[in-house]
Parts: sequence; structure tokens; C-alpha cells
Amino acid sequence: MKEYIGKKMLAPRATPYREIFVSRIRGSAPLMADHFQSRMLAMWEQDGITEILFEDPHSNDVQMFLAANYSDAVFEGETGVPYSDWESGVPVRAAQVAKFLIQYSWDTQRAPAPGQTGIVLDPGLAFGTGHHPSTRQSLTLLRAAFESAYPPRAVLDLGCGSGVLSVAAAALGARVIAVDYSLVAAHAARMNAGLNKLEDRVRVIHGDAFDNLHLDADLALCNLNHTLNRRVLAQARALRAQRVLLSGIHSPERFDGIRAACAAAGFHATHTEQQGPWFSCLCARG
Repeated sequence: MKEYIGKKMLAPRATPYREIFVSRIRGSAPLMADHFQSRMLAMWEQDGITEILFEDPHSNDVQMFLAANYSDAVFEGETGVPYSDWESGVPVRAAQVAKFLIQYSWDTQRAPAPGQTGIVLDPGLAFGTGHHPSTRQSLTLLRAAFESAYPPRAVLDLGCGSGVLSVAAAALGARVIAVDYSLVAAHAARMNAGLNKLEDRVRVIHGDAFDNLHLDADLALCNLNHTLNRRVLAQARALRAQRVLLSGIHSPERFDGIRAACAAAGFHATHTEQQGPWFSCLCARG
């Protein structure tokens, strides 16, 4: 996948996102990245489809640019998506979960209560506002890992998205390596580490999670999906971590399959979480 980040994504937001407008093009149109760089949020090209994302409608401008510069690229339309739907399907506002207070760069008026850990985010277009059940379960299990007899000192976040779990782990005292194949996600994770003054504790790698399984860690975070979690467990010998947090598992049947794969890889679940059809578990070797 080819990705480009617009200037509007380079700094934390001072105002909340409202709606994301996605122009979809069949074909490759790389010149658009420079032409719209000051106006767009991001652009990516994958499997013969180019999508360019804005905060306001741009269908006319996109069609005119395509007509003037590309004879073989076809404009397929523009869709407006409310930002809450782009992210977790609920309004993006301050959230409390597992003694974390999650706020956003455009609204940081609340102070964490005694015993709470404050986190500030600009998720941008990356996954991870703290509202999705898989993220909330991951934060709960992450807290359990740090409150156990052996709190992790080094954490590997595979598929870090916005970096919310990486920032949470760093805020609790760990050194973190965060990995994501998406340039948009890697940028968001770096920016959010900086927003929380944790850039010295969070190293972000723009790359494939499966090329980085071997990196030093006590705990591996895998808020991915059923298929990718199965792949991680199939390659568990490459992991140096003695514990792994698996999340993003949708349906009881898939969770049963994940637990069987954990057992086959030499892990057993020490904690589990469920919210509706979503499941997560914290597992240890042996």
C-alpha cells in the first residue's frame, strides 16, 4: 500500500473532526498527493484503488484534476463519513476505562482523578480512540498485567494504530516498541507519544508486525483481529515475550479457536474480557 499524509495531519488537532469525505478513484493518480497536500488529510493506493480523504467536499476538484492529468483513472464518487463512524461508531469524547482517563487534543479540560492515568490523543485516521470494545478490553487487560506480581518492563505493540495502548503502557512505566504497517498509524502513534511527553519511552516502527515479532519484550500487545492473532500464535516461537494480550476477536466460536491456538503455542489464559460479541485475553507461557 502506498500512503501519503497531508499537512492537516502533521500537527495535533485544536478542533474536533466532524466528517471525513472520501473520494474514490479506480486507478493510480500519485500526482494528487502533491496537488492536494495542503488540503487533504491523507491519501492511499491499494489494489488498484486510490482514496483521498478530506474534511470537506472535494469531488469537483478531484474530478477536474483527474480529467486534466489522467486519462485512465476513473472517479467513482465521494462519500461523507461522520468521524464517530470512521472510528468506533460512538461520539469521540473523553472516556474512562481501567483507571485511564482518555482525552483528546481538542478537549483536555479534565484533570485525572487520584489513581487515574491521563492519556491525550489525536487519533487522526488511525484506529484507537479508546471507545471500541477491543481497545477498552485491551486497556483493562493491560492494567491487569501491570498490577500483577510481574509488571512488564518492555512492551511490543503489534499493529499499534493510534498508539493508545503504547502510550498507556509507557505511562505505566514500560519501554515500548510500537509497530504498524500503515504510515498514517505510525505517524499518529509518534504524535501521541509526543503529546504525552513519552517520546523517550515509545519507539515507533513503520513496518510489518510479523517482521518484528522477535523484538525484546516482556509483553506483546495484539489488538488485531482473529486471523492476524492466529498468525501471531502460529509464529509464537519467534516471540520473546512471556505474555501476550490478544484482542479484536469477534464471536464466541472464534474465541474458542484462539484459546485452542494459545494452548497449541504453549500459552494459557490468565485473564479474559468480553463485551457483547467481542473477546480478549491475557495469556502467559507455560
